[in-house]
Amino acid sequence: MSSPILRLAQRAFCATAAALLAGCVTYTAAPADLDTVAADVARRSGGTFTVDEAIATALRQNPELRALEAELRASDAARLVPLQAQGEWRGGPETMGLVLDPIGLLGLGTRGAQGDLADARLTQAAEQLATARWRTAVAVSEAFVVDGALAALDVPDVALDVAAFERAGLASPVAAARLRAAQARAASERAELRAMRSRNLAKLRYLLGLPRTAELACVPLREDQLRQPAGDDASLLQRPDLRLAVERYRTADAAFRVAVWEQYPMPMLGPDIMLGGGPLQWMGMLRWPLLGQGNARAAGARRDAARATLEDALLEAHRGAADADLAFTAAQATVAATAAARDAARQALVAARAALEVQGDAFDRYTEAATMTLRETMEHRLATERAARAATQRAMAFGWPLSTPDATPLATISQEAR
Repeated sequence: MSSPILRLAQRAFCATAAALLAGCVTYTAAPADLDTVAADVARRSGGTFTVDEAIATALRQNPELRALEAELRASDAARLVPLQAQGEWRGGPETMGLVLDPIGLLGLGTRGAQGDLADARLTQAAEQLATARWRTAVAVSEAFVVDGALAALDVPDVALDVAAFERAGLASPVAAARLRAAQARAASERAELRAMRSRNLAKLRYLLGLPRTAELACVPLREDQLRQPAGDDASLLQRPDLRLAVERYRTADAAFRVAVWEQYPMPMLGPDIMLGGGPLQWMGMLRWPLLGQGNARAAGARRDAARATLEDALLEAHRGAADADLAFTAAQATVAATAAARDAARQALVAARAALEVQGDAFDRYTEAATMTLRETMEHRLATERAARAATQRAMAFGWPLSTPDATPLATISQEAR
């Protein structure tokens, strides 16, 4: 059967379908294999970085952050909530109908709640990215603090011709063996110091998205670039991970509202066109999701869980801040004590070395001083690294650098990262 009304309806249907299809996203290939990714990473170059330059590079190249940026774009795109529509073509007599959800068309009801949920997920994704950027900025800063602290350390020289003293009868076999052990420990301590710095730079390369072969050097931080925040609740509440916990609760609350709306019937209205000729009629449908109470109750329970998780995050932040505060104080005291012990041992080593020139029985004294000096040097190296990490962890526990926005350009970069 062919009629002007039929042809008009067909044209309208085709035009509507074409318009809707034109807005669809098309697939584009983006191949990724190990060789391609390895080549991309290998093209990145290192160099000498200030802490601000390093953080900016990490925000640009760190793959974890780039993945979260893509998740944020996905959450933004998902804010376009689909509108429920249904088309029908019936025979005998031939009719064509199209029904829509009128409440959803106005942005209300289930579709409105889904839009609110999409907005909540977008905010949560933004806070998740801000939290990851904050952690990355602090980790980069910690690497600079540790590198600067380790670069200031050295290993005393205990080189001495032990065999010459043995031939001269000035060194007993036991003392000679102990001095050789001290010399071996000195070589080991130099290797440990190099390895500690290399491991720290390897972590920094990862944070910056650099290959392991990239040259990397750190410009020492200025004293004002790591300013300890006040250890109060106001500083602690600046932490992005706590804001993320709040947004996770809000997302769970929005999901609960969606589940509540989905329990109820959804009216569908639209025209019913007689293709063989005849007056335009209206038709209505009712979609009723039976037994939807279980999903709503589950969503309510998940909101309760998110509320408890938010409280747990706050309490964990309090606990972690207290631990970090105590660890920082203890580390500062330990590094001061080990520095004093190392300096005293080095003074004794210098005096023992001078005595070797004038006293024939000074070899044992020098051996004792060398052994003690290297022991204190090792203790101070370990204490120095712990103190450097404790300083950044204590600052981070109280929201640094976001809690001290006037401190350094580092705070500005961290604020912009949000």
